[in-house]
Amino acid sequence: AIEDAADYRATQEMEEWITLEIHGPGTAPRKEARRAIACPSKTTELGFVRGTNKNHNFVHTLNYKDPSALHQGKTYVDTEEGNVDSNASLKNLVAELTTMFQRLPVPVLPFSLIQARFPPTEYETDDLLVALASVTALVRGNFVLQSCLLMDHVAGSSEEEANIRDFTLGLMNLHGSIQRAKLGSIFPSCRSNILTSILKGFATQQGLVWVMKVDDDTDFLLSHPQYAERNGVYWQQRMREMADLVLKYQEVS
Repeated sequence: AIEDAADYRATQEMEEWITLEIHGPGTAPRKEARRAIACPSKTTELGFVRGTNKNHNFVHTLNYKDPSALHQGKTYVDTEEGNVDSNASLKNLVAELTTMFQRLPVPVLPFSLIQARFPPTEYETDDLLVALASVTALVRGNFVLQSCLLMDHVAGSSEEEANIRDFTLGLMNLHGSIQRAKLGSIFPSCRSNILTSILKGFATQQGLVWVMKVDDDTDFLLSHPQYAERNGVYWQQRMREMADLVLKYQEVS
């Protein structure tokens, strides 16, 4: 047994190790990679997308958050020959959801309204949730357009603003409210009107705090516990990445 273990260890040491770099939403390398594969013109449609919406042309760049992390067993962007047709409807759905959320003045929706637009008679609920995982983040039971998608859609926005929005969404998901006064101390380089504008995109002021513009959707959380749990893990990981900011927020009086 000792010899077998030694052989196994020797085999491991001979293997080539490859460094894996992971770039999260809103980071410069990720934006650069997406721009490299995006269609050059919004008037050009990808051949495999069915439909008339000209904004569908960039659908292949929308896999920001691996849907397998939220919905196991589903294949999202499998473009190998012979699989395109089977995934075309899902790609089309992702593009339609992206366009819909980007056109909303407040890109926050409960699942009931989303399903009213994409009813179960036409779209399987599992497919709808997989597509939503690539476009939105779940915040207190409601679906919110991902920061990278929103900021790419808004002229003049920056990577810093996308990160600030992610941070405030994470706080909202965790606490249910945000103390606006603390944000100025944490992000001194960001103008006050920008911070307020970010909050107004999903929250409203109530006294000294800001709360979600849409009530918590506990019905969705209870009816889809696995989806909710996986999104909870996503936010835990995201907030760990911003642990220094979380600590500063907690320390500001």
